[in-house]
Amino acid sequence: VSATGMVEISSPFSPAAGSTQAHTGLVSTVATAHGKVVSGEAASDDPKIKLWQLDSTTLREIGAVSVPEALTGILSCDIMVDGRAALFLSADGGVVHWDLRADSVSFLDLSTHLDGDVTCMKQQETDLFVGSDSIAVFDLRMGSKPPKLRASLADAGCARSLDVAESKALFGAKAGLVGVTDFNADPPVTTTHKIHAAPVRTARYTSAGVVSAAGPRILSTLSLGASEAAWTQTMSTDVVALASTPRCRLTSCGTADGRVAVFDASSGTCVAQCKPYQGATWGLTHCLSTDTLVSCGDSAIHVFRPQAYVALSSPVL
Repeated sequence: VSATGMVEISSPFSPAAGSTQAHTGLVSTVATAHGKVVSGEAASDDPKIKLWQLDSTTLREIGAVSVPEALTGILSCDIMVDGRAALFLSADGGVVHWDLRADSVSFLDLSTHLDGDVTCMKQQETDLFVGSDSIAVFDLRMGSKPPKLRASLADAGCARSLDVAESKALFGAKAGLVGVTDFNADPPVTTTHKIHAAPVRTARYTSAGVVSAAGPRILSTLSLGASEAAWTQTMSTDVVALASTPRCRLTSCGTADGRVAVFDASSGTCVAQCKPYQGATWGLTHCLSTDTLVSCGDSAIHVFRPQAYVALSSPVL
């Protein structure tokens, strides 16, 4: 870290040769699982969602669908761990369900069952967690029927991001709050902790606890109730995306000025950084089986070789 507190790194780090692929519009989100990558576009007259085959560090387009139901743009996407289906959340609260095996697309209107604007989602097996002024859990097998579980966020306000592990939904919210809603409890229990001075843009589970970002600041804690941070880093501009992979203890961030940075999740050491985009880096995802990093921004998707950063991170114990 430099004397000014800004992250600096000299390690060579750039997208793999031939790995860049493009949409015609702004790529707003990306996800990966089971050797596949899905991506979605921001608002346009003809927004598209795409499916890619990820071979080592090469992307090959194998499917594309226009989604006129999502003219307001795709906010986020997710893909089932077995690669059989992908989900895309539109800015107006609808969810596009793409059955990748049957190559069929259906549209789920969940907005009527939610409080306030729909802002984020995360899939776990057949459950879809959707964030707004509450967090609701939908059974994907039941289509657009009401949620089977719901938890109010009360004073926390609107959830701005969601991550899920073992039915515990981690969210970032206004007033510097990061919280967890435990859907294993009956009724679900929500706890929040104020760990930032600014509204929290995103929060993720990591192998070392929880990492969250508000403005340009990234903060990692061993747990939400920890009395002090394990580490903090400050980027040159606001952090808009976070990703993590437990396999080799990595946390990655994307920033408003188009940077991608990779950190050791335990120590906070920045092991690699580059600037592949003119605009913001809107999405990041790690392939769990290979630790390959995929990012999106502008009209492009980039793939980074794990050899550029995995050897510099802490080994898995």
